Amino acid sequence: GAGLRLRHGPDGAWVTLAPLTPYAFSGDVPTDAELVDGPVRDLNVLVRRAYGRALVHVLQPGPAGAEALLGPGPALVHVVGGPLRATVPPAPGATLLRPGDSLCVLDTAGTCGLTLAGDGTGAALVIALEPRALRRAI
Repeated sequence: GAGLRLRHGPDGAWVTLAPLTPYAFSGDVPTDAELVDGPVRDLNVLVRRAYGRALVHVLQPGPAGAEALLGPGPALVHVVGGPLRATVPPAPGATLLRPGDSLCVLDTAGTCGLTLAGDGTGAALVIALEPRALRRAI
């Protein structure tokens, strides 16, 4: 489809989201949704406020690759188009990820670089979890 429309609260304005557009909102407010020209796949990331927050980025790598800096908290890479090759040092080699696959990086012991490479038609959502305790220390 061509995206999704959301409205938060009965008097809220409608927000139109194109495909692969990260959008943060509070789950405390009743939300209505409408499809824009056909079905879509939606990924919701829910994080307890007491834990911290999630930062969502979209990477659409070509053959030369695209990089994202991860850490110091856990991260998840979810492939929505591909295949893609993922490299996370110090792990040797690349991991092949296909649409629907996810890669979890639990402990980066600081920060580390993630490199994704593909043929230019793939995409992945990089979800970095930022614990509140680490946000205060940075």
